[in-house]
Amino acid sequence: MNIKYIAVMLFNIVAGMLYLLSIKGVMDSIVTEESLFQWFVFMAVTITAMYFIKKTEINARESYLKASEDKITGNYINNIFSYDSGLFYSKSTGDHLSYISNDLDAYMENYVKIQPLYCVSIIACVIYAAAALISGKLFSLLMIGVSLLGLLMMKIFSPIQEKRQDEYIKYRPVFVSCIKDYVAGKREISQYSAGTFFMKKFHSAAEEDGERVKRVNAVKDISRSVDVVFFYLIACVNYSICAYGIYKGQLQVGDMVFLTQLSNDVTDYISNISRYKIMMNSVKLKDSFSSASKPESQGIKIKKVEKIKKIELKEVTAAYEEQRVLNNVSYIFEGNQSYMILGKSGSGKSTFLQLLLKVNENYLGDIYFNETNLKYLNKTDIYDAIGYIPQETFIFNKSLKENITFEESEDITDLLREFHIEHLQDAFLLGNGENISQGERKRIDIARNIRKTPKVLLADEITASLDLANKLNVINMLTENKSYILISVSHDYTYEMLQMYDHIVELKDGKLFEVEKDELYKKE
Repeated sequence: MNIKYIAVMLFNIVAGMLYLLSIKGVMDSIVTEESLFQWFVFMAVTITAMYFIKKTEINARESYLKASEDKITGNYINNIFSYDSGLFYSKSTGDHLSYISNDLDAYMENYVKIQPLYCVSIIACVIYAAAALISGKLFSLLMIGVSLLGLLMMKIFSPIQEKRQDEYIKYRPVFVSCIKDYVAGKREISQYSAGTFFMKKFHSAAEEDGERVKRVNAVKDISRSVDVVFFYLIACVNYSICAYGIYKGQLQVGDMVFLTQLSNDVTDYISNISRYKIMMNSVKLKDSFSSASKPESQGIKIKKVEKIKKIELKEVTAAYEEQRVLNNVSYIFEGNQSYMILGKSGSGKSTFLQLLLKVNENYLGDIYFNETNLKYLNKTDIYDAIGYIPQETFIFNKSLKENITFEESEDITDLLREFHIEHLQDAFLLGNGENISQGERKRIDIARNIRKTPKVLLADEITASLDLANKLNVINMLTENKSYILISVSHDYTYEMLQMYDHIVELKDGKLFEVEKDELYKKE
C-alpha cells in the first residue's frame, strides 16, 4: 500500500469538497443578490487544483501499480528459486506454481489495486462526517446519519457474498486440477483408453464450477440491485429533509446542494467499502508467492548455517495426505557419516527429506542442525548447505558443463574425471537426457551436488531404474566422500549396497530405528 497514492486521493477528495462549497456560495449569493465574483474565483481555483491533483493521482497510481507488480512478480520468481527450490522433485509442483502464476493477475486486480481505494473510502467517510459536524447544522447531521444506514446493507450482504466467494475459491483448484490431469496425462489416458472416464470427471467439475460461479454472481446481482434501490431511497429521504429545512427557513438552496451531494458521496463510499472488502477477501494469494518470506518480521532471529556436525530429531511427528508417517520420532544423524533409510513405498521417506529441506514445515516436535532449531535457519542458506539428489534427474538442453555449473567459464575437468563422465565433456546434452544413459544422468546429478560442497547430502531413491553395477557405482561415489552427512532413502536394496553405508536405519510404522546389516542379510 502506497502512502503517497492515498494522500493524493485524499487531497482530491478535499478539493472536491471545496468545489461543492464554491457551488453552495454561488447559489447562496444568487438568492441573496450578493456579488458572485469571489465565489467564481474560488471555483476556478478549486477546479484548477483538482485538475493538477488528478494528474498527480494518475502518476502516483501508475508508480504504485508498477512497483507493486514488480515486487510481487519478483518475489514470486525469487521464491521459486529459493523458498520452494526443494519442491522441484514433487510431481504436483508444476501444477501448483502454474495455478499460483495464473492468479497473479487476479491478485493485482482484486487486492493491490483495491486496497488503497478501500482505505480512502473509509477515511473519506470520516472526513465527510467531520464536515457535517463542523457545519453545526442539525439537518446535515441527520442526513449523514441517514447515509450511514448503508452500513446496514454492508452488514447483511457482505458475509453472504464472502461465503459464496470462498466456496468458489476452495473448489477452483479441483477444476484446474481436472484440466491439468487431462492435458499433462494425455499419453497415459490414451494408453489405457481412459478418455471417457476423464472427460466425465472434467464435465462434472466444469458443471460444478459453473454452478458456483452462478451462485456468486446471483448474490452480487441481488446486492447491486438492493444497493441501487437503497441509494435512491436514501437520496429521496435526504432531499425531503432538505426541502423541509428550506420550508422552515433553516436551510438555503446552496445548503441543499452541498448537503445532498455530501450525503450521496457518503452513501457511495459506504457501498464501495462493502464491494472492496469482498473483492480483497476473494483473493487467497497473500502467501509466500506474493510477498517474500521474512521470518525476521515475526520476531524470529534467522541464523546462518555453519558446518553441520549433527542433525537431531526430537519427538517429530508429521503426516502425508492425512496419514501419519512420522510418529514422535527422535534420532541423531552424526557428522561425516552415511545413512541408508529403508522403508516401503508410502512409508514417509520422501516426507522426511522434505522436513530437512524445510519444504514441509507442517510438523510437531523439533529438528536441530547442530544446536540450532531448523525453524530459525534461513531457507536460502539451507538450500546452499544441503545437496539434494531426486529420483529423476533433470537434464537441460545444454552442454555438459552448463548442466553441472550453469556457467561456461569454470574448468571442471577434474570433477568430470572423478565421476567418470569425462567422455561427455564436449557433448551437447538433449533435453531430459535423451542421448545419455540413466547411469550417466545420475552421475551428472551427483557432480552438480558435490561441486557445491554440501554439508548434508540427501538422496531420494537414487538407484531406481539402474542396474546393479550402476547402483553400486553411484553409492560408492556418494559414500566414499566423508565431508558431509549422507542420508539416502530407498525401498530397493541389496546386501552389497548396504555394506557401503555406515548406518542402516528403518522407517516403519512411523518410527526410525537402526538395524544391523547382518539381520537384513538374514532376511534377504
